Amino acid sequence: MKRLLNLLSLFAILAFALTACSGSNIGGDEGEPIDGDEGKGELRIELRLDGEIVGSAINLYRGEDVTLKARITSEARATQRLATDASQRGDFGWIFEAQPYDSSVQNGVIRIGVNETNSQLRLNVIEITSGLTTYVEINVITPIIELRLNNGGIVGEEVSVDIGRTLEFEARLVSRAGGVLIDDEFTWLLNETQLDPATVIVDGLLTIGANETQTTLFMIVRSIVHEIETFVQINVVTPRIELTLDGSVIESQVTLSRGDTRTFGARLVSGVDGANLGGNFVWTLGGFPTSSEVTNGVIRIGTDEERTQLQLIVADEISGLTRNVNLTIVPPTIQIPTTPHATFTDPDTGIVWRVLQPPTPGNGNRALIITQYTHLPNVQYHSVQGFTPFVVSNVRTAINSWFNNAMNVGPILRSMALDYEFQDAEGNSISRHSTATGVGIEVNREQGSNSPNVSANANLRRALTRPVPNSNATAQPFLLSTSEANQHFGNNTTRVALSAANRTSLASWWLRSPSSGGGLWQSTRHAIVATNGQILAANATHYGSAGAIRPALWVQVTPTGVTLEANE
Repeated sequence: MKRLLNLLSLFAILAFALTACSGSNIGGDEGEPIDGDEGKGELRIELRLDGEIVGSAINLYRGEDVTLKARITSEARATQRLATDASQRGDFGWIFEAQPYDSSVQNGVIRIGVNETNSQLRLNVIEITSGLTTYVEINVITPIIELRLNNGGIVGEEVSVDIGRTLEFEARLVSRAGGVLIDDEFTWLLNETQLDPATVIVDGLLTIGANETQTTLFMIVRSIVHEIETFVQINVVTPRIELTLDGSVIESQVTLSRGDTRTFGARLVSGVDGANLGGNFVWTLGGFPTSSEVTNGVIRIGTDEERTQLQLIVADEISGLTRNVNLTIVPPTIQIPTTPHATFTDPDTGIVWRVLQPPTPGNGNRALIITQYTHLPNVQYHSVQGFTPFVVSNVRTAINSWFNNAMNVGPILRSMALDYEFQDAEGNSISRHSTATGVGIEVNREQGSNSPNVSANANLRRALTRPVPNSNATAQPFLLSTSEANQHFGNNTTRVALSAANRTSLASWWLRSPSSGGGLWQSTRHAIVATNGQILAANATHYGSAGAIRPALWVQVTPTGVTLEANE
């Protein structure tokens, strides 16, 4: 009954308006022609919003303005969407059935107030000439504050941000069709009070201070016009300093050798997504280094560094973060190739060495090496005629001088060197310092009557060397014996050597064994390897002939150190 009375009142008002205004469009909108619709089916009012036909209900947000279009149509003209005769239009009136609190309608323009208290409004529409009526229910909905980051991504309930970083937010009110209600402003707040003073939000720009201790914050965004708000949880994440050594990521412990020069890299890595945040780094060495330094990530460990433990300290001036790496300083070492006759180069001197006996766990990781090229050309074995053991010979003095020259043997290789001792056919140890007749020598045939002090039952006295463990302090090089030259070089070709002077000229080189001539031991001759690789056991007088040397050396190999590629 109430609705009927309201409609009767509306019709009375519209009838009065028609009489007073001679048929003008009373508070109405222009529709399609009315004339000529007879016989084309039942006429009705069609409403459209943004070009789409409106049903019995629409959703509008508080603070939203929209425009409805009305026209007269019929079932027979359902496909005719636009007026064909602009001079003939319907005149429409628009009125809310109940008085809204903060909304209005005029000429089809609906304005839903931001303070509208009704959740539903009914809008009645009448075509004044024909008397046709219709209505639409308006569901009044509170708009939504939509937050976006400056990268365009829509913000959910939580956002993570690194300490010391800044995020830029944008707020807007979203309408029914996803459009933006621009008639609004926003306030931005953080609900925490115990914050780093540098942690602030101003006009959507959130900055987390470098000293922020809170791990969770809540950002509040309020609409000034619509008096609505939304909350976002801010998770504060600590970034980290990632360190690399020679391009590989490292953790908290690194082993370096004295004399090392290595390059570290640093970058600040986001704790949110692992992105590179850059950084401005300061490098220092802790632990009171005595001869080591670091500059812009390049660390140089002194060859005489006294500390065995140092600490690399990396600080980022932007975030205030630091990262420490413990450095264990060990004596320098070289990882010797494990293939027989592979070569490697002393990194300190450039001298090339050949591996005769590779290191294995079975031999205590000790290796026998010899120079690839000959050195010290034109050296006499000894200058005095008569039997001369290697231990007191001129050539031994020359080879020791060569070894003690830092230009020939660098500190890394020298720190690995071992002393040696002789062993007889039964494997008994004989000190390399002994000058007894026959020590460290050999005769390669059945011994004659004038052989010096050889046991009666020994058809072959093998003069071999073996390393003395833990003897770096007294380490010395030596010359190979005839047996060792045969044992480690399979044929003449492998014994051929070039001079280190030019690496192109063939050179002969001394062995430490005395020679035999005419079936008897020769006290005035020593064996030598000829330029064609043949062992000449009787042709070189040690006081007259001159050859070069190939120093041999026992070394202790450890699992750590600089790896050198073998040159096959």
